[in-house]
Amino acid sequence: MTVRFLTPGVVLALLLLASMSVVAQEIIPGQIWIFDTNAKPVRYKTLSQRYPIQHFNLDRTKKFEQQFSLGLSGSSKVATEQALQRIQKLTPVQLEQFKQSYTGIVTAWKMGVRQLPAVVFEYQGQQFVTYGQQQASSALQEFVQWQKNH
Repeated sequence: MTVRFLTPGVVLALLLLASMSVVAQEIIPGQIWIFDTNAKPVRYKTLSQRYPIQHFNLDRTKKFEQQFSLGLSGSSKVATEQALQRIQKLTPVQLEQFKQSYTGIVTAWKMGVRQLPAVVFEYQGQQFVTYGQQQASSALQEFVQWQKNH
């Protein structure tokens, strides 16, 4: 049986390879927010298995407003009274739907989202947004590439 020892050159090469794999760490967002509409939906099913995602379809607000305003008076004074009565009569389920439909708009506004669809990534305490991608995986690739280049 022959025992061979590693030469100093081989050891140095192995150390260099090991250190390069540590430097090339994976860029993993802490949270992902998706803002879309029915006309421009963002597909995100595969990413939702790996990352925490909050999805907001901003058309839900329009649907809720259409249902809520159906049959309101043409007079603004009467319509205001009718709307207040309707709000007071909302069931807990309807109230929750109302909150959820507007949460997306408020969240997008707070984050400075300027157009749809948008995918926002939280990474190292900062938020980064990609616009126009209807595949969340493509938006993620854009984000990762940008992070690597900056």
